[in-house]
Amino acid sequence: MKIKKFNYSQYIGQPHQWQIENCSFGDINLIVGKNATGKTRTLNVIRALARLVSQREKLRWSDGTYDVQFSSNDQTISYKLSYSNNVVVNEELFIDNELKLRRDPDSTGIIYAQDHGDMLKFQSPNNEVVVASRDDAIQHPYLQTLQSWGKSISRYNFGTDLGVKTLYLPDTSSEVSDLDLPSSGQVVHIFSAGIDRHPDLFKQTIIDDMRNVGYKLEDVFVAPIQDLRTEPRLPIDILSLFVSEKGIGIPFPQIEMSQGMFRTLSILIQVNFSLLVATPSCILIDDIGEGLDYERSSSFVKVIMAKATDADIQLIMTSNHNFIMNAVPIEYWIIPQPQAGIIVHLNYRNSKKLFDDFELTGLGNFDLLTSDYLLQKLEDQNSSAT
Repeated sequence: MKIKKFNYSQYIGQPHQWQIENCSFGDINLIVGKNATGKTRTLNVIRALARLVSQREKLRWSDGTYDVQFSSNDQTISYKLSYSNNVVVNEELFIDNELKLRRDPDSTGIIYAQDHGDMLKFQSPNNEVVVASRDDAIQHPYLQTLQSWGKSISRYNFGTDLGVKTLYLPDTSSEVSDLDLPSSGQVVHIFSAGIDRHPDLFKQTIIDDMRNVGYKLEDVFVAPIQDLRTEPRLPIDILSLFVSEKGIGIPFPQIEMSQGMFRTLSILIQVNFSLLVATPSCILIDDIGEGLDYERSSSFVKVIMAKATDADIQLIMTSNHNFIMNAVPIEYWIIPQPQAGIIVHLNYRNSKKLFDDFELTGLGNFDLLTSDYLLQKLEDQNSSAT
């Protein structure tokens, strides 16, 4: 299942109101723009919805309204959720324009029961999201599609340390059920679990991907850090990721890797493990390629896009880095435009002529944001509209 259209609003009518309006997504997406234009916020509200519909999180904010459209196996799924003061005031689900769920402000509603072939009345707690709480494969199998999407979404922040300071105790279970994927803080654990399941394939995939990014690895493995001292002293070894690189004879642990190398390694370990054990529905990556040089950032984003394409996974990334923007076709771009608390998103689907005309200029992708082209086109559009 993939997101096609996304609307979100908060605190409407109040001084601090804000909205994401009519943001549409394709299979591969790169949200680009300056700081404080809504890139990270867009990923945050998508992930928050995923956690709500998958029962991983209760209503977190006091107010919010989602209006989202998905595509799944040639079906169109439309879902609306509105809550205020941590109480659900409206919830609706349509599949191909057929009503499957409607919940009113008094917490009563109707829901389609497949075994009965009819709409049945219900009442739920006023702080409970119905699509997450109804776990009945016989009566409501259609809800499991939305729940599965929420459970399998993956969110990474490339601008963080991604687990470089977190090591691993050898007696820790490597069962998949013990891992809350994605989990950057457990990257050594995740690598070990991947090796347990696919010893040769998993390691070679990581090495190949790192080489394609520009890191000439000869090996990657988990081993004790011999010189590490802890207080109090532990009776067992503490394990770390190690890599050996062509031209550097001695393997070195994760705490000695460059920031860019470890971030790249961590993301590739987590993404490849997810692909092996439970294909994610959507991968969200904030600040992709942050801190990498031109060649490696360009190569890294291409590796990730290829993996998403091969696995038919929706990919939504953010960046304000010129290297990344120039490496990703503008057909995949989404450009947030904040306007008095409303974030409008321009992309190839809703502004095709604007993007096509820009490609005819011969300028580089990054120039779409840094030149006066975009501003002038928007002013021309507004003048025409009035």
